[in-house]
Amino acid sequence: MWQAAWDGDLEAFKKVLSDHPRVNVNWTDKTFGSSVLNTACMEDNLEMVEILLRRPEVDVNAMDTSGFAPVWLALYKDGDVIWKTFAAHPRLDINSCDANGRTTLWWICYSGHLLALTRLLNSGLPVDVECRGEWNGALLTPLEIAHNQGHTAIIPLLEAFSRIKLAAQGDLLRGSGSAEDSPMKANLSPEDNASTEVNQPHPSQFLRASPQPSDGAGIQKEGSDCPVCLSPFQAIWAANPCGHAVCGSCYASMKLKPCCICRGTIVSFLHVFA
Repeated sequence: MWQAAWDGDLEAFKKVLSDHPRVNVNWTDKTFGSSVLNTACMEDNLEMVEILLRRPEVDVNAMDTSGFAPVWLALYKDGDVIWKTFAAHPRLDINSCDANGRTTLWWICYSGHLLALTRLLNSGLPVDVECRGEWNGALLTPLEIAHNQGHTAIIPLLEAFSRIKLAAQGDLLRGSGSAEDSPMKANLSPEDNASTEVNQPHPSQFLRASPQPSDGAGIQKEGSDCPVCLSPFQAIWAANPCGHAVCGSCYASMKLKPCCICRGTIVSFLHVFA
């Protein structure tokens, strides 16, 4: 079943469910810890996702070994149909976190993806903006990790959301306001930011190689860590064609495998800088 999701083979996927009604829909692969639902989201297969979400036993919040939940993957897709399907699911816990306290919001702020952040903050879900995830021995809020990683484009949006949330909480304490005035109904847009950088296609955009990666354009040389092992970069290797950058040790383990960030096929690697 997991393999069918990986291959995007809907007919094989349905056949497994039909022939084996008690199949473990929460099975995960041994390499990335990716569940069937994670994989279906990654492959952008709406029908598979809808089938899985109708199963009462499916773990909607299952995280892979990197700490990424299926909803995290759905938020980064170009379209928003899968994301909206997740947002409406009654068992979705948008504030579920990994062993280090990192939630979906925290990871979005770590990667600096403005579109995903805008979608999440406008979702009406009870997003916890004060959650704290461990980073280099410190417990940082989403706003603090955004500052830490230098993602200035998303900071005004986070600050605006926090102000709206605090104001609405004050209204509720005073006995005024209603559900329609909920801080989650923020109606924020990328235009609320001072930056015009609004179309970021992937959560690891801040590590993607530029068309001429040898000059290091688009790469944060200082204060950046490998998105796989979270160790500080000593050397950076960019996968071709997806452009996702990893450190030297992770590059060595990925050479004959799909990209461990987007699972795309790797044709070659480019040594960006040392």
